[in-house]
Amino acid sequence: NMQQGKIIEQYPTANIVERPNAERPLYQVTKAVKSPSYGALKPLLDDDNLEEIMYNHPDRAVMVAHRKHGMCVTNVKLTSEEATAIIQKVGKYVGRKVGPGNLLLDGRLPDGSRVNATIPPVSPNGPTMTIRKQMNDPLTVVNLMKFGTMSPRLASLLWMFADGMGAATASFVFFFSLGYGARSLSEVLNKPKAWKYIDLSIACIMFVIAAAIMHPHL
Repeated sequence: NMQQGKIIEQYPTANIVERPNAERPLYQVTKAVKSPSYGALKPLLDDDNLEEIMYNHPDRAVMVAHRKHGMCVTNVKLTSEEATAIIQKVGKYVGRKVGPGNLLLDGRLPDGSRVNATIPPVSPNGPTMTIRKQMNDPLTVVNLMKFGTMSPRLASLLWMFADGMGAATASFVFFFSLGYGARSLSEVLNKPKAWKYIDLSIACIMFVIAAAIMHPHL
C-alpha cells in the first residue's frame, strides 16, 4: 500500500509519510478538495510548504518539491483528460489557446505561480505540467545555506562576482537538469535583498531530455 508508513510531519490538509524501502517520502493529501480550475491539484497549490508541482504521466502520481522534505511523491493522480482540462483553463487565463496549433504553454497563474505545460504529440505519453509556485516568503541566500543547497564559501564567491570587486558585476551561466532548482537560484540571486545589486545577469540552461532519462519522476 502506497500510504503505509510512519507519519513524520502533519499539516492541516496533508501528512508527510516515511515509507519502508521507498526512495522518497509520501506527501499524503488528507483533505481532498477539487476546484473548477485546478481539479485535484487545489490542495497542493494551497500549501505554501510546496515549491513545485510536477505532473508527467497519467499512470504516475503527481510529484512535489517540499521546502523541508525535498522531492515527494503524492497520493494525487490525474487522468490525461483532467490534466488537459487544467492546462486549457490556465491557457485561457493567460490568453493562449492550447490545442493542435499550440502544443506548449508558458504562463503565470493569478498568484504569480509559473506554469509550463505540453500536450501530445510534443509529449507522446500524454500532457505534462509543471507549476513553479510563487512563495509568500521567497527564498534568500541565507535559506539556501541553511538547506545545504549552497555552502557559505560558494555564497561568498557569488557575492564577490556580483560585487565585481569594485570594477564590474559578473554574468552567470548555470547548467541544470530539470527540477534541480534553476529557477529558485536565479530568483534568489536576482533579488536586491539578497545581494544589494540588481544588475546581475543570469542564464539557466536545462537538459530536459537527459534529465528525463536519468530520473523516472520527470
